[in-house]
Amino acid sequence: MRRAVAAWFSKHPSVAVAVARDDLESAGDLRGYGRSLRVGFHPDRSGDVLYVPRPFHVWDVETFGTDHGTPYLYDCQIPLVVAGHGVKVGYYAQEISQVDVAPTVATLMEMGIPAQAEGKVRAEIIPAPSNNAARPAAAAAPSP
Repeated sequence: MRRAVAAWFSKHPSVAVAVARDDLESAGDLRGYGRSLRVGFHPDRSGDVLYVPRPFHVWDVETFGTDHGTPYLYDCQIPLVVAGHGVKVGYYAQEISQVDVAPTVATLMEMGIPAQAEGKVRAEIIPAPSNNAARPAAAAAPSP
């Protein structure tokens, strides 16, 4: 049934590609969307049929905007603003992957990086510890 639904859905004018969850690993490139679909797939949370809408097609009652759920650059490149305690003041124009957000926020919250996190801590926004912080007091050197 899932394969039949995926085949039917693939013919919809707003769908770039659709695949049944059973075929996701063996389906190959899927018109260039295979990696995105595989990375976003969770066996307990994903649906029976996965799909990617065509560029600039939004599945919503609104007729404009984006949904940040597609692999297209206009949906994936979004600004990240981080402010608050433990954040180094500054403007950082480099790209930050979405997978870097969880480890970075977890570090700022001093709670440890999530075990399943694939990204890295963006150290450029976290100030280096000061030389005086958390250092034991040095013993006085004997005078000669």
